[in-house]
This record gives sequence, structure tokens and C-alpha cells, in this order.
Amino acid sequence: GDDENALKYLHHALDIHLKGTVSTHTNLAATYANLGNVYSRRKELKKALEVLEKALEIDTQKFGNNHESLALAHYNVSAVYKEMNDLPRAVHNLETALRILLRSQAGENHVDISKLQFNLEVMQFTLDNNKKGLRITEKPLQNKLKILPKNHEEFADTYLLLAKIYNNKKDMINASKFMEKAIEVARIAILPKDNWKFESFQLNMDLLQNSQCDDGLGC
Repeated sequence: GDDENALKYLHHALDIHLKGTVSTHTNLAATYANLGNVYSRRKELKKALEVLEKALEIDTQKFGNNHESLALAHYNVSAVYKEMNDLPRAVHNLETALRILLRSQAGENHVDISKLQFNLEVMQFTLDNNKKGLRITEKPLQNKLKILPKNHEEFADTYLLLAKIYNNKKDMINASKFMEKAIEVARIAILPKDNWKFESFQLNMDLLQNSQCDDGLGC
């Protein structure tokens, strides 16, 4: 298949780079990264992690701490750890990638910042780290409100995550507030193009209301 051909090509390129360049050459790092992405698609996660960490090692030696290439290398490693269900290491590498991008020249307006922040929010929530997840979620929300339309689809996902975090903290007032905001945005931004996804928001609303009933907070 395509991945088999890609692996043959990349291993051939790797042999050439290893014979003809220094061990910190950026082309070598790129080849390791591409190999890692192919192995990741094939669910050969140990092999993916091995070559992606080699790419990260080269980029760490080659670039300064604020270079976006280093952020991408940490992001790739984080994605594999997440696939391996090693969330603490996934979170560590994703936090590192986020810090690098925030320190880079692009700063908080970088196109990938909100995506990284949301992925980090979800992992912190999965780890049941509600306090940290809440802090991570609220700051990027304020940044998004400055640059995106108020009914942008991203807000629906962020409000839903906030509702779940507050629900876990037994703060039902804020949980209900953000759940209603999530439904409101989803009705405008999601329902016209994806009825199934909108129904998932409604299901989360029902689950939240049932949770409140179970806690004796009224139905």
C-alpha cells in the first residue's frame, strides 16, 4: 500500500542522510518525523515513538527554545503517547509545545494555539485534573472571544468542556450556564450542517440535568 511505499522511500532517504550528513542535520530530523507519522498511522506506536524522539533530539540541539519546529516535534511525540494511553507524558509534551509556541514570535495569535490548548484541556479533563483543566480552558476562551465570531463552532466545544469540568466540581450553576451556551452556539454553528453532532450536545445537556437530579438539585 501507500504506507509500505512511503516506508521504503523514507528508509532509503534515511540511509542516505545517515551516510552523508551530520547527526543534527534538519533533513535527518524531517525524515525521522515523517517515518514517525507513517508508523503512527499504521499503529506501530513503539516504532513511531522511537523515531519521533530522535527527531525531537535533533531539533532540540539544532534550534533555540522558541522555535516552532521544536513545538511541532513535541506535538508529534505527544500524539503518540496519547495513542498509547500514556496521558501524563502526552500532557507533558503538549504543554511544552504550547509554551514554545507562546514564546515564539507568533505568540497567542498563532493558528495552532487554540487547537493545542483545546487538546490539552481534554487531556486534563480525562486525567480528572479539573482545577488545572479549568485554568487552561478559561484563558484561551478569553483569547478566542477577541478574535473569533461569538457563534464560532469552537466555542460550542469549549463551553461543553467547561460545563463538564464544573459538573465534576459539583458547581451546577456554572455547569448549567456553560451547557446552555454550548447548546446556543451549537444550534447556530453546528445544527445546519451536522445534525448528529448537534444531537450529541443535546445528549450532554440531558446527562447534565440527570446528574443534577441524582444529586438532589432539582429536575
